[in-house]
This record gives sequence, structure tokens and C-alpha cells, in this order.
Amino acid sequence: MSSNWSDYWAQGALHSCVGSFKGNYGGAIAAFWNEVFVGLKPGARVLDVATGNGALPALLMAARDANVTCEAIDLATIKPPFAILSEWRERLVFRSQIDSSALPYSDSKFDLCISQYGIEYAGLGAAREVSRVLKPGGEIALVVHHIHSLPVRIAQEEARHGSFLLAPDGLFACAAAMLEPLSVLGQPGGAERLRGNAKAERARNRFNQAMQALELRAASSGTPDLLHEQQAQIGELCRATPRLGMMAANLRLKAIRAALDAHLARQVDLVSAAKTAEGLAQLVEACGCATTSVEALHVDGALFGWAVLGRKH
Repeated sequence: MSSNWSDYWAQGALHSCVGSFKGNYGGAIAAFWNEVFVGLKPGARVLDVATGNGALPALLMAARDANVTCEAIDLATIKPPFAILSEWRERLVFRSQIDSSALPYSDSKFDLCISQYGIEYAGLGAAREVSRVLKPGGEIALVVHHIHSLPVRIAQEEARHGSFLLAPDGLFACAAAMLEPLSVLGQPGGAERLRGNAKAERARNRFNQAMQALELRAASSGTPDLLHEQQAQIGELCRATPRLGMMAANLRLKAIRAALDAHLARQVDLVSAAKTAEGLAQLVEACGCATTSVEALHVDGALFGWAVLGRKH
């Protein structure tokens, strides 16, 4: 899983909800975190588990004075924006490739552990490590995937879209069959050579049918973005193939497929990590904490996750 997320963070996204928040988190999510951070005492030490590219540390640093410090870790290779790294370099440390189930910190080091859409991926082993490094009376603040939330529903739908696109008669298979005749089209006399070619005609008809099926599916889906993105990329590749040639076009198709596979793997992981109320309670308990607050977090009327506060026993 970490390699899929490393690829994602390398693209420069600050967090995993770029479709909903163009900059850092806003709305109810930002309000939740700002309330948590305002309550910190001077000199507090904060640990951010599965930080991504540093969305929560950026909110923390902006909200608190120079006495508060933060260690931000992730199992993936991360790429925080230079502005974050430079502005708060004396108070904020990022560490990539850190297993949250084996934290490199001494016992009772942190006053607060935070995580958004992160610790639930790592399981109870990470939660028990949080319990170890959290001071007695220390606190946790978590935003966790809710089993019925909008991000989970989108992930489930996109996983189904992926199966559709990658089916034997789906867009990717039909596009692969089109690359050869399209590459011939770019050669001298290619159009004449393709005239009356039954194999090329079958490939063209199958490709057109796959495109039509995609458009019908997109029209009936509440979350068609992935379908439109793949349609656009495949369409662009087909237009470029006469110029690129067969070998380069095949390599580009494989790259598009690899990016899709990585995205689908992240969506499957998201669904698997999402918590019911019972699963959430187990996670908080494994952190060695008693729940002080738990609520369903909504953004623009849509359920986006669990917002949890807890204190170590």
C-alpha cells in the first residue's frame, strides 16, 4: 500500500481530499482541528500519524505559537510543500517510511496524537504504539473514515468503475487492440493499407462500443469523474498514436493503466479501513484512551467521517 501512496504524495497533493478542498482542509474539518489546537498548552508536543504531505501540521503551526512542536510521520515517502518545510522548520519534523506500528519514540513523549484518515489504515498495532508514546493524561484527536461516509461511497463506486474499465471487453482492452491499426495510420500509405482490413474494423467497432458503454455508465453514475478521466486519457492516447508509433503508445497505455491500478488500490484500502461505531471504539481503546467526544463529521451536508477526542487513562 505505501508505494501507491508514495506515488500519490509525489504528485504534490497536500491531503487525500483534493476533490473537496483545493487548498488545505476547510469548513467543519478545519473547525474541528482549530478547536483541538487552540486547547493545547504551551510547550505541547504533538505527533501526527500518517501525515501525508502535512495538511494537519500546517493547520497546527498556523494556529499555535512557537512553543508547540510536532513530529509528522508516514509509512509512504512524502513530499511536503517547501513553504511548510521552510516556514516552520524549527518546530516541525517530517519523517517518511516510518511504520506507525513501531514508532521510533520513547515512552510518554507526546501530549497529543492526531491523525486524519490515517491511523485506521495501520490497525490496532499502530493504536497500541500511540498508547505507548502518549503521556498519562495525554489526548488523541482523530478524523476517521466512517463506513457510511461520502468518501467511502465514492471509493466503492470507483472500484466498480475500475472493474468495468478493466473487463475483457472494457475500454482498456479495446484501446490496446486499437493501437496497432492507429500506428499503421501514421505510416506512409497507412490509410490505404487499412482499407478493407477486417481486423482493424473489428477493433474500431469494439472500441466505439466501449466508449459508448462508458458514456452510458457515466450518465447514470453519481460519481462519474474516474470514468471521464480515463476516457479523456485514452482518447488523447488514440489521437496521438499515429504520431507516437506502436511501441511508445503501448508504453503510455501501460502507464495510464498503472496509475489507474494504484488509484483503485487506494480506494480498496480506504473502504477496508473505514470504521463502524464498534470498530471506532476498539481503535480508541487500543490507543489506551477513554472517549471524551465522538461525532459524525459533515461537510456541506455530506457525512465525511468520525471526529473523535479521547484522553489516556
